[in-house]
Amino acid sequence: MPNAATDERAGGAAPAPPSASGSRRRWLLGAWPWWTGALAGLLVLGPGLAPGSLYSLDLSLTPRIPLPPGFWGLGPALPQRVPTFLPIAALSPLVGGPAAGKLFLVACIAIAFAGAVRLAVSLPPLTRLGAGVLYAIGPFAVTRVAAGHLNVVLVAAALPWALPHLLRPSADLRRTFLAAVAMAVGGSASSSLVGVLLVIGLLTEDVRRRVGRVLLVVAAAALLWIIPDLVVLWAGAEVRGGDTFRTHLPDVWSAGGLLAGGGFWRADFQVGALGVGGALGGVVLTALAAYGHRELPGRWR
Repeated sequence: MPNAATDERAGGAAPAPPSASGSRRRWLLGAWPWWTGALAGLLVLGPGLAPGSLYSLDLSLTPRIPLPPGFWGLGPALPQRVPTFLPIAALSPLVGGPAAGKLFLVACIAIAFAGAVRLAVSLPPLTRLGAGVLYAIGPFAVTRVAAGHLNVVLVAAALPWALPHLLRPSADLRRTFLAAVAMAVGGSASSSLVGVLLVIGLLTEDVRRRVGRVLLVVAAAALLWIIPDLVVLWAGAEVRGGDTFRTHLPDVWSAGGLLAGGGFWRADFQVGALGVGGALGGVVLTALAAYGHRELPGRWR
């Protein structure tokens, strides 16, 4: 086989080995969705990154965050904070509750950003960047971060990675199960989204012989929230109406703002997507989505 010595005798130069700086540069370029997403997460938290506890509507990051009592099957904390708060509780003794919670939020935003960029891999870099920004730090996502809805933030991070498997559920049952488990962490609402995606996937695949196995796999994943909810209901909890949390639509512009991620039930926590600008933004985004769907791969269309 030719080597460096024979290349030199033949008058040719041996290829130079890749330099460490070149490898590092390629790694940084390849990992740009991750570090950009992490920077976006730091930007979203902003002053919230300052040392100390953090309180915001449903978010309570105290110096010590104990393991949620729901982990042991005690009380309504079971469906509310388990398993979302388990990693935060585990890190709490090491770095403190506030730092653990803030790290969790930044990580979720980074994962969501990288996932959205990954879904748009066939599109130009600027389009991929726009997809990550709109998805990971758009009005809907940032409002949920501000409200402390960690289960929604976590599901938003998992969705771009789970989506390809849920839309082709029979291609790999193991991956479909893992995708459904990742989504089930968010509880019944996120599993409802899984159901919609699953129906779309089954309708676009010729999998009549495997429908039963697909449904069984997804149902097994949903036990992550079904069992805790049943335990709490058996203990005497009640399911009440959601009138208090009704979508906030004070005027006609707010209806248009829904398309841009607005409508949160507490108007003082809504970030962006407000007024005439929010309505126009929602209309423009919807028009761009309708126009851009032609660039998607066939199975996505």
